[in-house]
Amino acid sequence: MDIIHLSDLHFGDAQAPFNEVELSEALSNYIIEHTTDPIVILSGDITVRGQSSGYSMASTFVENLINMGRVNRNCLCFCPGNHDIVNNSFEAFDRFVYGARRDNVLAFNNASYNVLEIQGVVFVMLNSSFHLNHQYGLVDNTLFNLDLSSYAENKKILVFHHHILNQFNGDTSAIRNSYKLVQFIENKEFCLALHGHQHTEQHYHLGKTATPVVSARSGNFNQSGYLNAFNHYKLTGEEIMIDSLVFERSTEEVSIRRLVR
Repeated sequence: MDIIHLSDLHFGDAQAPFNEVELSEALSNYIIEHTTDPIVILSGDITVRGQSSGYSMASTFVENLINMGRVNRNCLCFCPGNHDIVNNSFEAFDRFVYGARRDNVLAFNNASYNVLEIQGVVFVMLNSSFHLNHQYGLVDNTLFNLDLSSYAENKKILVFHHHILNQFNGDTSAIRNSYKLVQFIENKEFCLALHGHQHTEQHYHLGKTATPVVSARSGNFNQSGYLNAFNHYKLTGEEIMIDSLVFERSTEEVSIRRLVR
C-alpha cells in the first residue's frame, strides 16, 4: 500500500512559493511514477487564516491529482487544522471535502472524528481544532471511548493536525490532552500516527508497539529555514517504509527531490 501524506498547504497565501497547478503537476508525476493506487492524506491547514477562498485553489489541486495522478476519490483522506476554522465553523472545509470525495464520510462540522476503511486499512481522522481555538490542539474526550474491536484484524492509522510533542521553547500549540491520546494510540495498536501543524520533521515511536508518529512538515509555506515536503509511506506486510520528498523550484517548474537522512 502506498500513502502520500501532505499537510499545511495553506492555499490562498499570497507568499506561497508554489501555485496549486504546478504543485499538483509535480505531485501527479511522482504518484504515477512511484505509487500504485495511492491513498492521499491532507492533515489540515488546507486554507490559510480561515479564508474560504483558499478552498477553491485546494479543489483545483485535488482535481488535478484525480485527473493527472489518477488518484481515486475514495482514496482521499482529510482532517481539518486551525487555519480551516472559517467563520467559527468547519462548513467551508466540509464543502471542500464533499467536492473532493463526493460524499459526507469525512464531514467535521458536527463531528470531532470520523472512521473509514480504505483498501482494508482503517483510518481514524481527528479534528484537533474541534474546540474552535486557534492557539492549541485538543482531542475530543469522546474519542477515547471509540470501539474499534470490529477492526481487530485491520491495520489502523490515526491522522490529526496538531503535534503531540513540542520542539521549541515557548510553543504552546501542541495537543493539550496528549497523554490520553498517547494511551489511545498504544491501546488501539495503531501502526502509524500522522500529523502536521509545526512545519518541521517529527519522527519518533510510541508505546509497546513502537507506533511511528510522523509529521509531514509543510507543503507550501514561505518560511526561512523550513523545507516544503511530503511523505511517502509504503506498507508491505508488517514493514513500513518512510520517504520524505521535498518540493523545489527547478527553472520554471516544480521538481521533487528525495530527502536523504
